[in-house]
This record gives sequence, structure tokens and C-alpha cells, in this order.
Amino acid sequence: MLLLLHGAGASTHTWRDLMPDLAQHFRVIAPDFPGQGFSSLPARSHIFTLPGMARAMSDLLATLKATPE
Repeated sequence: MLLLLHGAGASTHTWRDLMPDLAQHFRVIAPDFPGQGFSSLPARSHIFTLPGMARAMSDLLATLKATPE
């Protein structure tokens, strides 16, 4: 599994050219951070902090049952 995280103010478009090649060999997860890219704005502003974004990614991976291989 590969987890591709974009930079601040970016989106999953960062990986659009690379993902098809990687997906041939790996499960690729390329989320947008809350409030960035194609995601909606969260109701809670604390999600925009680094700990908040880390928690959001952790929650996403748990929901997807994605674990390091």
C-alpha cells in the first residue's frame, strides 16, 4: 500500500500522472486533506492543524482498514 499525501494548498492532482503506474503494483491511497482539493470544508477548525490533519489521515486509514505491508 502507498499513501500519497500532497502539500498544503494542493490536491490529489499532484499525483495524477504517477498514480496509474503505481496502481499497477500497489494499492494507492491519495486523499485530499480536509478542506483542500476536492474535499469539503470541515465544520471544526482544529482539523486544519497538523495534529488535526494527522488524525484525519489516521481515521481514514482505519476506516479503509489500510495497514502497512
